[in-house]
Amino acid sequence: MRRAAAILSAIFFGVVAAACGLGQAIDGVVFLPTSRPAEADLVGRWRIHGRHVAEAKEWYGIDAADAEIVLAPDGTITWRRVPDVLVDKFEQTDPRLVDRRGKWTLATRHDVWRLDVDVERPDAGKCATEITIWNRSAPYRLALNGDDPDECHYVFFDRDAAASAVEAK
Repeated sequence: MRRAAAILSAIFFGVVAAACGLGQAIDGVVFLPTSRPAEADLVGRWRIHGRHVAEAKEWYGIDAADAEIVLAPDGTITWRRVPDVLVDKFEQTDPRLVDRRGKWTLATRHDVWRLDVDVERPDAGKCATEITIWNRSAPYRLALNGDDPDECHYVFFDRDAAASAVEAK
């Protein structure tokens, strides 16, 4: 039964990826991790993937060239200069870049690995979001969607291996 669910889940995400053109977005065939990613492969500094800078500008009306996400080993997350729509879908006014902090945990739903994130808002409230993990194995990509998932406006972040190695020391 579990194997059938995994197969159906893989088919579903394959169809979604094909419909969204995500194969092009990550330079090849899309695969999701089939086993739990090691936290060591996730911790570090993540920067917006090259072509997604232009797409973020087109989709969200904002220049996100310097956007980054930092995942710390203690489970904290720092968002720097990230389009607000990717962080908090419910507190949108005009498109803008925001800095936020929060906590992340590695989780799975329907055999899809992701980061569940509790984001601290400036009004002392919190919101929840998720970041999907892409690629069958490391190096992974982090994918965020600021719209209706049917719109397929995913923005990808790649791990900055050099900066992450320095921060780990």
